Amino acid sequence: MTRRRLHRPSRPQVFVGIATLLVIVLVVVVATRDRTDRPAPSAGPTRPTTDVAQDPSFGTETSVIGAPPATSAGPSSTTAAGQKPTTVGERGRDETAVPFRTPVRCPASGSPTTGAFPGADERDGYRWVTVGELSGRCDLQSRPFRITNADTRLVFRSDADQLAIFLLDPRELGSLAGFAQTTCAGPCAGSMVLIDKDIDAVLRIQAGDAPWSVRVEQYRRG
Repeated sequence: MTRRRLHRPSRPQVFVGIATLLVIVLVVVVATRDRTDRPAPSAGPTRPTTDVAQDPSFGTETSVIGAPPATSAGPSSTTAAGQKPTTVGERGRDETAVPFRTPVRCPASGSPTTGAFPGADERDGYRWVTVGELSGRCDLQSRPFRITNADTRLVFRSDADQLAIFLLDPRELGSLAGFAQTTCAGPCAGSMVLIDKDIDAVLRIQAGDAPWSVRVEQYRRG
C-alpha cells in the first residue's frame, strides 16, 4: 500500500492567496463606505403651508416684518379679567406671523377704561416722552415717526376683545403679514421695552370694536 503525499503550497503561492484576500476585503469596505456616505436626495424647497390673502389696501409686497431671536419677556400688567397679554418684551418676539387683514373701520369714540398708562418717571430733567401714538377702535395705522437711540418702551391699553400691535418699517407697509409686538385675547394693559434704535417706524393696530390706545415713548429730556 502506497501512502499519498499531501501537496503543500509553496511560499509564493501563500503570499499570492493572502494578497488576493486583502484586495477583496478592501474592495468590499470601500464600496460599503461609498454607499453610506452618499447624501440622500434633496426634496427641494418647500412652500409655506399658510396662504395669506392679499390685502390690496396695503400694497403687493410679500416680505414679513421683523424676526429677531426670542429673548426674555418684558414687564406687562394683568388685564381686567386677570389675564396677561401675550407680551414678549422686545420687537418681533412673537414667533408666529400674524396675517394683515383687510382694514376694519369703526367710528372713533370713547377712551379705554382698562388699566392706566405708567407715569413719566421724571429724573434729572429726563422723562418718558411720547414720540408716536395711536388711539381708536378696530384697525388703524399711524403716520411715520422717529425712534432715536434713547431707551424706548411701548405702552398700551385696550378694551377690545382682541388686539395686535405692530411696529413696522415705513418702507415695508406692503407686507401681507408681520410679527406682532404684543397680542391680547381680551381687555389688557401693559408696557414693554423696545430694542429698536435710530429708525423710522409706523404703528399698526388690528383690534376689535372697542376703544384702545397705544404709545411709543422714549426716556429723554422733555
